[in-house]
Amino acid sequence: MHPSDRLQQLLVLLRTKESFTAQRLAEELGVSLRTLMRDVARLREQGYPIESDTGRGGGLRLHKRFGIGRINLKPSEILDLLLALSVMEKLPSPLLLTQLSSVKHKLLAALPEAARPQLSQLRRRIWVGNPASDTVQQTYQADNAPGREFLEAFFNQNLLSIRYQREDGEISERSIEPHYLFLNWPVWYVFAWDHLRLDTRIFRLDRMAVLAASREHFNLRPETDFCDWLQRFGQGI
Repeated sequence: MHPSDRLQQLLVLLRTKESFTAQRLAEELGVSLRTLMRDVARLREQGYPIESDTGRGGGLRLHKRFGIGRINLKPSEILDLLLALSVMEKLPSPLLLTQLSSVKHKLLAALPEAARPQLSQLRRRIWVGNPASDTVQQTYQADNAPGREFLEAFFNQNLLSIRYQREDGEISERSIEPHYLFLNWPVWYVFAWDHLRLDTRIFRLDRMAVLAASREHFNLRPETDFCDWLQRFGQGI
């Protein structure tokens, strides 16, 4: 994490709980205790009223009457929030926010103007369908999804080398262009161009392991190239 991002995250943590021990804060941020105390000192130099208590039950906290004000989010963080909101809108649950549209517009307004077209395109590359069938959910491996490396390749339209395990257990290595993401809650799929088959293919993310991400850029294929796959899911573009 970049130092400035870490300081921002430290402020958020201090504001979201009455008191943290220094050791707990260090663990939350993934840094040493020494680094944490340097960060606390920097925030105090910037005027943030961070209080500390010693003894049993003591810890670090922001003064209870202090407000952080506006939290600065990176474009990638705003994108994650917007995608999460888009997914929630599609889920048939009564226990969701009733003003999601308003929240999304405010997040979009927080982006630099130059970044908005890219974000708009990215949102069009995320499709949300119906919840997965019971049969699919029984084979879903929640802890086996690829991490940030996959998302960065998807966002930046870069080639990916993956190892993929099919439903029948056969394992193969592929070079793919990750064009669109599709969610049948809770199972994510990527609609891709497969350089091995020279055709469009769909891969379940929980059966995929990223071997390498290339800097080689690909041009986005039209949504209509994946119509046949969507029809198999009972969805339309």
